[in-house]
Amino acid sequence: MMLDAAVKILVVGMRDGLFSGVKLADVFDRTGADWTGARRIVNGRDRAALVAGYGRAFLAALD
Repeated sequence: MMLDAAVKILVVGMRDGLFSGVKLADVFDRTGADWTGARRIVNGRDRAALVAGYGRAFLAALD
C-alpha cells in the first residue's frame, strides 16, 4: 500500500535526519524534549509553537 511506504519514509527520515539534517534524537532524549525544536525535523520553524502544542496534547492523551 502507498500508506505503508509513506509511513516508512516518514519514520526513517525523521529518525535519521534525512529531511533537514535534524534527527529525532537531536530534540528528544532521556533528559528532555524540545517540542518546538522538533518541528525543524520536517518543516523548519513553520508554526512550531502550534505543532508543539499538538505533540504535547497527543502525548498527554497517551498517558
